[in-house]
Amino acid sequence: VTVSFKQQVLHVENLVRQHEQQQLSIMNQVGGLLPMLARGGLRVDVDTVFWVLDIGRIQGTSERKSTGSPEATQGKFRGEEGVDEGGVAKEYFRLLSQQLFSPAYGMFKCDEESRYLWFDPGSFNGAEDFEMVGTVLGLAVYNNLPGFDVSFPPVLFKKLKGLPASLDDLRITFPSHALSLQAVLAWEPPEGKSAKEADELFQGTFCLDFSVSYEVHGVVNLLGAGDNPPPVTLENRQEFA
Repeated sequence: VTVSFKQQVLHVENLVRQHEQQQLSIMNQVGGLLPMLARGGLRVDVDTVFWVLDIGRIQGTSERKSTGSPEATQGKFRGEEGVDEGGVAKEYFRLLSQQLFSPAYGMFKCDEESRYLWFDPGSFNGAEDFEMVGTVLGLAVYNNLPGFDVSFPPVLFKKLKGLPASLDDLRITFPSHALSLQAVLAWEPPEGKSAKEADELFQGTFCLDFSVSYEVHGVVNLLGAGDNPPPVTLENRQEFA
């Protein structure tokens, strides 16, 4: 099944679910009473059938209605007239994505080779901030809003499903890191070397230990114990990888 077909199915499924939720919201009006229009029909407030975002271009965003129900989303910029036919919400999510996924915001970093986004290990943001980003992405997908300039690698979906990552995933996401790691795993000693000589030559060639260094957090022991991480040897290089 092609990706485009899956997108079409998801689009239709979201529209059907939104329509069903809107009908349910109308039927659940207090007392079941809705004002009649002069030419027939019912008058329904927009925030009865939509999850309305009251957006300030500078001040921020407040939720005018949040029931936890899967309703369609509309946007309204404060002080600006107009009915949201999809354009306002689309612009809001576009502007929001530019802020949230910018490296300057401190939550995500973009690999220069793959151009994929990944979580910034030096971020000071808490788990609730990343959950908020996931909610924003979910809203955009649910409301079929294109134009989100967000590029995550396929391995992220593996992580969401609890599947293990592989060296191939690392190669796709961080090509340079994967090449370096592959060189460590593929290294073979010259013929005639004893096990001790081979290990010494390996350690002298790569000069690695079980640590990584971050600008913010400093040196981190990958084994999580003590300040002196052990060296990477021929015997434990697979564990290091």
